[in-house]
Amino acid sequence: MASATWACPNCNRRVPSRVSTCHCGTTREQADVVAGAAPAAGWAAGAPALGELGWDVKGPAVGLVVVALAGIAWLFSPHRPDPIHPVLGYTDSPPPASPAPSPRRPVPPPLFKLPWWK
Repeated sequence: MASATWACPNCNRRVPSRVSTCHCGTTREQADVVAGAAPAAGWAAGAPALGELGWDVKGPAVGLVVVALAGIAWLFSPHRPDPIHPVLGYTDSPPPASPAPSPRRPVPPPLFKLPWWK
């Protein structure tokens, strides 16, 4: 299936197939000659190199890698399981004894009658 556009090698603009000349003046025949001379780089021919990507792409990618590595580390780290107590015959230890209450001091009478406005 033929593409609906062709790429101009000078200005990297996509030009419709019905147009034979780009806005910069490059003809389609010149673009085909340049495209035929360029070696194919494989599956990543159109992908930018890692150094050309901005931090708006690298930052989330690094964050995902860190979270994935932390999750894998947590998954394989040894955990101490909680002891399982048997249901029958288990007696729980009683709570610690509360300290003896201190003797109460008498409450002194108020200095004036409350409420004072009555």
